[in-house]
Amino acid sequence: MHDGKLYAPSIGAAPEPPVKFNVNVQALVHVVNPTALAEIKNNTVNLNAQIKLEAAPSDPTASLGKLFGNDVVAVDAKANKFAFVSRGGNFVLRAGLTGGKLDIGAPSNVVRLQTGHIPTGIVMSADGTRAFY
Repeated sequence: MHDGKLYAPSIGAAPEPPVKFNVNVQALVHVVNPTALAEIKNNTVNLNAQIKLEAAPSDPTASLGKLFGNDVVAVDAKANKFAFVSRGGNFVLRAGLTGGKLDIGAPSNVVRLQTGHIPTGIVMSADGTRAFY
């Protein structure tokens, strides 16, 4: 919950071809008004659509750049700062709000933090400056 809204990460899996890593599994975040029990469809985002705008790193083996969110399993938010856990990518993706919508800073300000193998949760400090996963 953040600012009266529920942010729910989910995995959009497409069982149909083409079989491509950046097509078949999508990192989605649904935004819900818990009072009305309704999704706020205009605020729901596909994180991979934003990541797609990011430039490819010159050496993908030495960078977390342009890694798709895929298996997004956890989120925490404090002070308009969000952190999403990508279990499949072994990283935490930072985001903020722009015009009420989640924004990861693509194409040039995307921040990923390397985690250990298969992270499953996250909690942020009250001011949003530190996280533990």
